[in-house]
Amino acid sequence: MAFVNFSHIEQIMADILTGFLASLLFVLFFWLCKKTLYHYRKKSFKKIFGQDAEKNYNIVYGKMVLLPSFDKNGNPIKWPYAKPGTNKVFSISSPVSFTGTKSAKYISEAFSKDIDNTPKLISDDEIKERLDISYCSLGGYNNFKTIDVLESQENEFFDIDLSTAEIVVKHDPKKRYKVDGTYDYAVIIKIVPKSFPNRVWIAIAGLGEWGTSGAAWFLSRNWKRIKKIANDQQFGLIIRVKGGQDESAEIVYQKIKK
Repeated sequence: MAFVNFSHIEQIMADILTGFLASLLFVLFFWLCKKTLYHYRKKSFKKIFGQDAEKNYNIVYGKMVLLPSFDKNGNPIKWPYAKPGTNKVFSISSPVSFTGTKSAKYISEAFSKDIDNTPKLISDDEIKERLDISYCSLGGYNNFKTIDVLESQENEFFDIDLSTAEIVVKHDPKKRYKVDGTYDYAVIIKIVPKSFPNRVWIAIAGLGEWGTSGAAWFLSRNWKRIKKIANDQQFGLIIRVKGGQDESAEIVYQKIKK
């Protein structure tokens, strides 16, 4: 009759159990690390975009209408698009601005990737009167919510001079930026409105189309870098973008509100 070595079998079972527990602990450790990193990333993301970033955030595009394309002499109108409710006119490359769709895509992808949320895409007309919200607006004076940021008393950063098409640094009006044939410029302004301290308003406004889309790309890809600069403070950045190359975007001026 064969002799069964029970102590050897017990050792094998103990080794199997030890290996299983070690694997389980490794998986648990990996899961905890992943959850911790995700929690930290989400917390950091909200330092820039605010607490509403994970639940009720708006990406706001400017709605425009097409004016008659030719003047009374039959000459093409240089600025064929108008902002309803204002006397301002604009020129864009297509009726649904490719810049607007690109910019919205960049920001939306950052939310999806970094905080697992899909913000609401909405026109400025739909929320023109609303102030108790958090948002990122795309475009300059063709967007009512960007105008809210630019005209807010919390905006101590920049003006956009429409008469000269320049970005003006408020505390140093001689410091100006304008499209120079190679580079476009844009502002990224973050403010916390005094009347609604739990909300965050961010405006991305370029002098030209490449300024807006390049700045949106920069914010979506470099928000961690911006957090290192500003943490959760209000800030203003001037972004320089080479025409046709969103990924060339870089900071050329920054101011943090302490």
